[in-house]
Amino acid sequence: MRTHIIFLRTFLILVLTLMVARCGVLHKKVQVADLPTMGVTTQKMKEHKRSTSIQVLYPSNNSTTTKSEIGLVARVDAGEPVRNITVSVNARQLKRFDIERKSDKFQTSIPIEIVSPLTLGQNRITLAVTTIQGEKLQKIVKVERIKPVEMAFSKSIGKRWAVAIGISQYLYARKGIRPLQYAHRDASEFIKFLHTPQGGGFHPAHTKLLINEQASTRNVRSALFTFLKQAKKDDLVIIYFAGHGAPEPGRTDNLYLITYDSDPEDLASTAFPMWDMETALKRYIVAERVIVIADACHSAGVSGEIGLRAVGNANLINVYLENLQKTKPGRVIITASEANQLSREGPEWDGHGVFTYFLLRGLKGQADSDGSGVITIAEAFNYVYNRVRRATSSMQHPNIQGKFDPTFPLSVIR
Repeated sequence: MRTHIIFLRTFLILVLTLMVARCGVLHKKVQVADLPTMGVTTQKMKEHKRSTSIQVLYPSNNSTTTKSEIGLVARVDAGEPVRNITVSVNARQLKRFDIERKSDKFQTSIPIEIVSPLTLGQNRITLAVTTIQGEKLQKIVKVERIKPVEMAFSKSIGKRWAVAIGISQYLYARKGIRPLQYAHRDASEFIKFLHTPQGGGFHPAHTKLLINEQASTRNVRSALFTFLKQAKKDDLVIIYFAGHGAPEPGRTDNLYLITYDSDPEDLASTAFPMWDMETALKRYIVAERVIVIADACHSAGVSGEIGLRAVGNANLINVYLENLQKTKPGRVIITASEANQLSREGPEWDGHGVFTYFLLRGLKGQADSDGSGVITIAEAFNYVYNRVRRATSSMQHPNIQGKFDPTFPLSVIR
């Protein structure tokens, strides 16, 4: 019995020893085999580094302006402390911002607002950032500064064409065509203005001036039918006429512009018929924007008082002209007076017809009612209408006809 107990005790001790030994081996295996795979929990994770970036909120790249300066609005999103930020214009430093760092904290979003001067032409505004670690990055915005006239005309208009006709002296004056004083000067000054940057910078090769003996019937026809035929659809055409107009004696429905060599005894074959003006606008001039300015194509121009460009109770030429706006969309007809009125000229208006005098003053800046620097067709006409009416004691009222954009630019202020 005792021997049996001793055997059992020895057996249990052996079993326990083997179990402890086995557990030790297993534990050792866990420690050796599995420890490297748990490094993610025992080692400190590396923080992800944010990158630094520059955002220009205004102006947009490749923008255009007429202003001499522009506001720059930007933001620097910093991934690490920023040492300084510089703003340069055309490689010339405008401003440097040194960023103050407080203890171990730094600004992650840095706003930038500054006014940048601009030169005419292309400008490069450069925003450069240097971080405390020496990293450098930059953002470039291109801004083109152009003249106001280029802004007003270049984007919506192709080429610009003009014909100006002014007749003060007539070949057959002895037959009753009364000479005028300033019609030729009106046309000359008008076309001269169109050549200036203010007036649109019309290229001399795209303009034609016919005054006095140059304004023969043949030359007028050639200017309207052949010269202006070159204009394309997106071009602008301006036709200006200062002189006499008259109906055919005995046939008052046949109306003519009186050219330099018009014979009052044979208007049918020597003058320029108004229906030919209609034909030119309808069939030969394809430009979609045409402005006709008449100062003053009047009836009964073959006789009259000094200082008036017409006599008679009915101004049939103006009536016909106003109807020309129906030939095609985009035709604007501006006449110096209404159908039953006369158009005046005189030295009191600086040697011009009263209409052209105020037209030129308005286009040169007086008509800029909203101070925008661009004079629209609506502004120009409103100015001329009010000034002419006042200057003539309400005896002459300019008129405008046609469907047109009232904001269409006619001139700019330098």
